[in-house]
Amino acid sequence: MRRLIVMVEILQKIVVPEGVKVIGQNTFAHMKNLKRVSLPQSVTTLEHNVFYKRQSVTKVNIAAGNKTFKAKKNVISSKNGKSLYLIYGKVKSITIDAKVRQLSIRRAIKLQITSVRWLVA
Repeated sequence: MRRLIVMVEILQKIVVPEGVKVIGQNTFAHMKNLKRVSLPQSVTTLEHNVFYKRQSVTKVNIAAGNKTFKAKKNVISSKNGKSLYLIYGKVKSITIDAKVRQLSIRRAIKLQITSVRWLVA
């Protein structure tokens, strides 16, 4: 089992294959060098702590046809923009759109955010 963990720790890029629907809790937690993640159209659920303690992640690409999630400027949100799921990478400030009605972030990655601005409709 130790070899598997060592191999996982050196991965820098993960492309989740089409057909995967759930990214489970702590999926990428031990991937110390992970920088890029690509999620397919089929993903409908991101369980909590998917990127737990992964400050190294700089890019999450979500397939254009994904009907549940979108990624933009280090934020993963619902496609309709009403739920915010994850903030990743090195983010100093964030603006939350007025249509966001739910923050579904259970535990933030060690963020260094110094400014949060929530737009009002």
